[in-house]
Amino acid sequence: MDAVHATVGTIVILAFAINVIVYLVQLISRPIPAARYVSYAAAAAISVQVLLGITLLIQGHVNLTIHYVVGLLTLIPVGIEHSMAKRGRTPRARIGASALAATGTLVLAVLAYLIGQGTIG
Repeated sequence: MDAVHATVGTIVILAFAINVIVYLVQLISRPIPAARYVSYAAAAAISVQVLLGITLLIQGHVNLTIHYVVGLLTLIPVGIEHSMAKRGRTPRARIGASALAATGTLVLAVLAYLIGQGTIG
């Protein structure tokens, strides 16, 4: 189960990296119709990751407390991306806010991954 959690962690990082890139492309050049689905897929991946983490905790696996804190903190910018960032006045403002939120999630996800792998912490 640890390997599955680590693999999904990698998928989360890749999904949010793609999500950020899609937002940046939209800011720089043109709208991407599939952007919404990329965002939903990234959010779904992080939801699965949190559920896997909770399952590992229930099974008695332990990690540094900061890993859990940072992992759960990723849910805040995801929520911002999917709610408050959608309330911008212009499409460009909404995309910019969503890009910023997705970037925050990406940074937190990478940090949680590195802590979980024992690379930092």
